[in-house]
Amino acid sequence: MPNVYEIRIRATGDMATVLEYQPSSSHAFRVRLPSGRAEWLKQIDVDMFEPVPPGYKYDDRAVQEEAPAQTGLQEPLLTGGRNRGGSAACAYLQVVIGVILTIGTVLLAIDRNSHCDPEDLQGVEPPYDGNLLPFQFILSERKQYIQLSKMIDVYDENWVRIGYFYDLNLFLFMRFGYSDTSGRIWFEARRPSLLTRIFQLGKQYYLQRCDVGARGRHGGVFHLKEDFMQEPWFCFQNCLSIYNITRRSANREHAEGGDVQPIANAVFNSTLEWYHRGMITPSARHRWYMNLTDARDGSVVVLAKQRFRPWRRMFMQVLLSNWTVDISEDLPLLPNWVVGFMAALDDVDRADD
Repeated sequence: MPNVYEIRIRATGDMATVLEYQPSSSHAFRVRLPSGRAEWLKQIDVDMFEPVPPGYKYDDRAVQEEAPAQTGLQEPLLTGGRNRGGSAACAYLQVVIGVILTIGTVLLAIDRNSHCDPEDLQGVEPPYDGNLLPFQFILSERKQYIQLSKMIDVYDENWVRIGYFYDLNLFLFMRFGYSDTSGRIWFEARRPSLLTRIFQLGKQYYLQRCDVGARGRHGGVFHLKEDFMQEPWFCFQNCLSIYNITRRSANREHAEGGDVQPIANAVFNSTLEWYHRGMITPSARHRWYMNLTDARDGSVVVLAKQRFRPWRRMFMQVLLSNWTVDISEDLPLLPNWVVGFMAALDDVDRADD
């Protein structure tokens, strides 16, 4: 039986069995590692405990055993694979946690900058004698390449910017309100609870000034409810939407009766307007009109018209909305900011560009 030679691998200190020795080659030693794998090593990388004859080869039977030894190799490889799989899962989990924390941070930042805070309005006189908006104003849809919310700028009749409406709708995070040019939030709109929205027909919103409440100014909560049953279920060329507006005292809970007062009714109707979105791609958007009438006698107190202006984005063209709102009668219980919300709401809900 031929001698069996062993050498030590300097890098790891492991012992290996010599299978072949060719001193004239750069990789002189062919060895079997403790794992069972065969590998060529340089002479400088090993320590010999006894001289190995040049041209030495382990017997054929030992060499043939190399295949079973490689079969036994699979367990360490599988173990390493499991380790790599575990590392990949850990890295994936870290990425997911990082994304969640990033989204949470962004939403928290947005919430802090678009939150109804009465303390921000202490000592601040509400503009336009408490109406927040003048009797004639313009709503201009703002468009950006990257935006997290829909923004509608508000101008007076001389095109002086006085504030903006915002609509944030990110996952379950929703806010709709009005801010002046100094960043103070003056009112917000709240939707009914999620369970209520599942079973309701049409849209509903509750509006309240941020500075009105138990420790603020006196005022009311306005309930805007779409009269879905009075609207056509299908429309193409001309569409119709109807909203009923009621008011209750701000220091009462939501109720169907009690101090709830019908204030006004808003009727929206539209005509379809065609335009070219691209070079040859036709598209259409409804141009809307709003009439707001007194709930007591049906007289028209507000007229609002929507117009469009083109805005080119890369190779596409979209239409941006401009509303002109004219309040002809000052209803004591219907402030101008509620009227502005109605036009802005329609712009946000129906914008398809």
